[in-house]
Amino acid sequence: FIPRAYNVGLLYTYGKFGASFDMNYTGRWPLVNALPTSTAYRYRDSWTVMNAGIRYDIFRDTTLFMNVANLAEEGRQEYIYDGSRPRHMWVIPR
Repeated sequence: FIPRAYNVGLLYTYGKFGASFDMNYTGRWPLVNALPTSTAYRYRDSWTVMNAGIRYDIFRDTTLFMNVANLAEEGRQEYIYDGSRPRHMWVIPR
């Protein structure tokens, strides 16, 4: 169960040109651990991923496009009990 999550997107088209932007947000949520150990209080921190793209319609059935995923190079992070105690930090490149 993730208490807060949303996706927002914007598409723009003008003639043969087009552009897109989308954003995905996932809020902070606890990771379930069945064993009562010191790592039982693990959380995944909130995470926002932004993507953008452009396109050009060359012909009616052919499109040239370029997309960039994860514009801000955000990565996932897990921590134990307190946000100042990171357990895992992922760097996800653009």
